Amino acid sequence: MAFRPVLHAILALALVCSGGQVWAQTLNELPLAELEVAAEAGQAEAQFALGMRYHRGDGASEDYAAAARWFALAAAQGHPGASNQLARYRFEGLGGDKDVEEALRLFESAAASGDPHHVYDLARALEVVGDDMGRVAQLYQQATDAPG
Repeated sequence: MAFRPVLHAILALALVCSGGQVWAQTLNELPLAELEVAAEAGQAEAQFALGMRYHRGDGASEDYAAAARWFALAAAQGHPGASNQLARYRFEGLGGDKDVEEALRLFESAAASGDPHHVYDLARALEVVGDDMGRVAQLYQQATDAPG
């Protein structure tokens, strides 16, 4: 049926307004082509989910450059998970040029969400570059103390 992909994309886009968990679960279940429709429509959650599909090679070939492109689009809309994942890419030079300065900026942005995984990643990156070890220890403690 020619309208099926469009219908699924519309339903998925409607779910973004009704709840994050349902939306994320629905995105993980969408066929790649339908997820691409939602991502191309500018939905940050869909862009992040599509980036993760390319990152893992889930339903698509593993493609770090494509993943980085989708993470960058979602990060530009303030998606903390996308910012954190793109920071990892930039820090290591995956899917594009290595850019530690941009990676640190992205890690800071993601960590501002309070997610303990993002705070940990910021601490680890700062430790690797030899930044203020007092701040590094504080960030590790913050990540450890966070609920969840």
